[in-house]
Amino acid sequence: MVLFRLALIALVGCSANSENPTPSPSEPAQFPSVEAFDVEGPYDTVIDDINDCTVHRPAELGTAGLAHPIVLWGNGTTATPAVYAELLAHLASHGFVVAAANTSNAGSGAEMLDCLDELTVRQGETGDAYFEWLDLTSVGASGHSQGGAGALMVGAEPGVRTSAPLQPYIDPIPFGGRFEREALANQTGPLALFSGGSDQIASPDEQQQPVFDEANIYTVWATLLSASHFEPIGDAGRYRGPLTAWFRSELMDDVDARARFEGACALCDDADWTLETNDVGR
Repeated sequence: MVLFRLALIALVGCSANSENPTPSPSEPAQFPSVEAFDVEGPYDTVIDDINDCTVHRPAELGTAGLAHPIVLWGNGTTATPAVYAELLAHLASHGFVVAAANTSNAGSGAEMLDCLDELTVRQGETGDAYFEWLDLTSVGASGHSQGGAGALMVGAEPGVRTSAPLQPYIDPIPFGGRFEREALANQTGPLALFSGGSDQIASPDEQQQPVFDEANIYTVWATLLSASHFEPIGDAGRYRGPLTAWFRSELMDDVDARARFEGACALCDDADWTLETNDVGR
């Protein structure tokens, strides 16, 4: 994480390639708005293999002078990025650079942070496709099951703006990545916690209730009542739209996306979901 922290200091306030014209202060460039968060976004996508990371990203980076937020992804136990490829590509189609660690034991978050370091290097290399087109001040983390625990570990890192784990499993897993419970009280940005009402593996009462109770930061706890533990596999099913909206809200300042969780709170009115917030620090 040394590379990331140094780059973050150097890039605070920068969100575009310095060699390109900057939009006037009265009309700042923004990522394209969308009518729905569960459908494909406006960007074509490609996949890059970068050392031990699988990266889904917009095919053309830097459109309209915009630098892209980063989402770090952690796989569930025994899973690989290919298991979640449709979800990762979906997020990339909305403008995110999504870096998934190639590990099935992401509970410590370490491999996810290694992916961030890899992107930080590429961001600074002249001539690289990523050169100056990553917004290192807009980093989020997500993941499923053990990878959700890894996302919470990443969410405790300085400079990470938000985490949004899907059905995180925080108890020890034999030979798994080591999750440290202290991370829950050290989150650095707002937290979206997703549960499955029919999850028999990462039970909401046992695995997500402690996260909600111990989080030191504003937390939205959304439970999809019908979801089993395998809902996030593939395109993430009914989680896809709210997860995309959360990252658009927190990393792109999309006010329409924020309305899924606050104010009129579209998700609050959906009978398939329950929503609880702690209102800490918001």
